Amino acid sequence: MADMKFITNLKTRDPDLFTSKQAVQLKIYLKKLEEKLDPNHIYSLLEKSERNIKLVVLMTNVSRVGGSLLKFIHAIDNYMDIYRETKPKKDRLLSIENDYKNNL
Repeated sequence: MADMKFITNLKTRDPDLFTSKQAVQLKIYLKKLEEKLDPNHIYSLLEKSERNIKLVVLMTNVSRVGGSLLKFIHAIDNYMDIYRETKPKKDRLLSIENDYKNNL
């Protein structure tokens, strides 16, 4: 945490710029963290959103800052899941709009 603008950089980063490789790495790190916070897999049967809430509570018991950061990371993870589904649709829409403008 030597970067004094770490929080500002996180807040201002465009989430659309995350690569699919970074998304995969994030999921790997989240899985490892989940295994450390919940070694008995008590929460593994819960739905993803409920499990994330429980894990944030467990992390907050260890560190308030860590809990807040984990909440932010879960938000980015959810955003990337949705973005992966909507990106092709946005691209298709732009293509159709460009074709429409060119044919006028």
